Amino acid sequence: MDRTCNLEEGLFERTLSTRDPSPEENIGALGWLAFSWFTPIVDLAFRRDQENGKLEPTDVYPLTRKNVAARQLERLDQHWQVELQKEKPALIKAMKRAFWKEVFGTAWVKFINDCLHFVGPFLLNRIVNFVNGVGFEGEEPLWMGYMYAIGMVLSSGCQAFLMAHYFQGGYQTGMRLRTGLILMSYSKALRVLPWATPPPKEEPQEQQPRRCCKKNA
Repeated sequence: MDRTCNLEEGLFERTLSTRDPSPEENIGALGWLAFSWFTPIVDLAFRRDQENGKLEPTDVYPLTRKNVAARQLERLDQHWQVELQKEKPALIKAMKRAFWKEVFGTAWVKFINDCLHFVGPFLLNRIVNFVNGVGFEGEEPLWMGYMYAIGMVLSSGCQAFLMAHYFQGGYQTGMRLRTGLILMSYSKALRVLPWATPPPKEEPQEQQPRRCCKKNA
């Protein structure tokens, strides 16, 4: 069964999903970090697998307001109209202004993850020196050794979370950008058809039967 999701701007998006809206937009920080909004889908897929079944398009969440196709077209077209006012419009500039926040956020997550790659070897060197009693680490108290070990575990855990969100953000940004470009291309193609667009057909109006009224003499 198709359902229609109405946007605030009056645009419409159709979806095959019969589930309630995804809690992704309203979930807390810890839930967003651990992808807990996706847990019901995983549980349903596991139950379907036990029954020799599979997930159907109606089982997934409908698109959130940030990911609907009409919103991506609106964002990209808004900046493209600004470029058309210039002498040499450039589509790449419109794309940068429309999606730079998502790209910058994803790049920042990847930068932090790459920096954490150096934390593990650094702490491992401290732990080895602490155990062998070499350097100033050998004179440090016992609790510092535990701190080094905990730091290594936290560093590895943060890298796992950051890489998961890096891929999630990258795929999501690519989907939004690709959707905006495809819709804008189709919209332009429909406006430059090489043939005349036929006018909409008018529905025939039902003729009401005439009533004959006899006048009283």
